[in-house]
Amino acid sequence: MSLLETQFLVLKRIPYRESDWILTGISPDAGKLSLIICGGRKSEGKNFPEADLFREFDVEYSISENGEMGNVRSMELIADSSGIADDPVAFKFAGAVGAFVLANSVPELGMPVSYDVLRNIMVNFAAGGDIRIWSMEEASALFKLTWLTESGMLPDPGKNAEFLESVIDCGVNGEAMPQVRAGYWQELGKYLNGIIKKSKLQWN
Repeated sequence: MSLLETQFLVLKRIPYRESDWILTGISPDAGKLSLIICGGRKSEGKNFPEADLFREFDVEYSISENGEMGNVRSMELIADSSGIADDPVAFKFAGAVGAFVLANSVPELGMPVSYDVLRNIMVNFAAGGDIRIWSMEEASALFKLTWLTESGMLPDPGKNAEFLESVIDCGVNGEAMPQVRAGYWQELGKYLNGIIKKSKLQWN
């Protein structure tokens, strides 16, 4: 049973047995991933940092030959976006994006670009209102565009390809979106919603 190592963004957390957590989230190279933290709920003598929602970790874990769930051996906090919970609107949005990721991703199918963009969206909305570089409309369109592009579901954008690639690059690098005319992000979001519906992806 060899040790595996990856980055991991927590999108769901449920209690298990008396003192354990089951975490489900996404990894850039392992796709959808579920991990058990044995003893993670103990209030004293914790061996791991608190695995709250929307926190990103470097994790080492093992999976038995016939197992589907990993056992965490070590984890180190990279980024803490759990502060999203302080803003109910942002928290609801982050929850919807997280639910979409878990419903439409599979184990062992990495989505490295979508992972980077999702992580930066979480960091963006965990920041205070004056610090955020993306609006809700920009972030929503950005994530849907990235996911559909990386999964191969976005139709050929033709002459808009270079611009849309620049939008995704801004998401990966955590930079402000390009300047566009008023109403553009709403229109792009509506177009992407149509593709999501047609592709029968689950977005609540």
